[in-house]
Amino acid sequence: GYNISGTRIKYIPQELLDRADQITYINFKDCGFTNETLPKDLWKFKNLTSLDLTGNSLHTIPDEIGNFKNLEYFRAKYAGIRYLSPAIGQCKKLESLYLDDNYLKTLPHEICELKKLKTLSLWGNYSMETIPECIPETFIAKVYDWLPPDAKRIPKPDK
Repeated sequence: GYNISGTRIKYIPQELLDRADQITYINFKDCGFTNETLPKDLWKFKNLTSLDLTGNSLHTIPDEIGNFKNLEYFRAKYAGIRYLSPAIGQCKKLESLYLDDNYLKTLPHEICELKKLKTLSLWGNYSMETIPECIPETFIAKVYDWLPPDAKRIPKPDK
């Protein structure tokens, strides 16, 4: 794995890029990234199983998240996230998704395509207005007791 937590790295070193297909874990916690400064080479690590972007100022999780077909664990807490790309649904192996203390108002319906998802943590997303209807009530009761009482369950939109 690759742990640079707390550093102000500006790029991913070439020796790591040369081994991108072998690296399964990257920890970019508290590196001060924004969507503009997050190294674009990150999306080349196709075999990642674990990624931590906690404590950055990202605002969005972009479509490139869908590149990580083997991702099992993704954490981006306290990251200023307002938008989660529907491409998250392409991460079919995802088991744990931690998006606590962000500014999400809704989740993309593609989250329902994550059949292996066991943990979906959204504590502190007090702006949450809607949640996909496909998320089972029992899952909501167990994991979502933080959900604002006026948040609405919404059906999948017609395409």
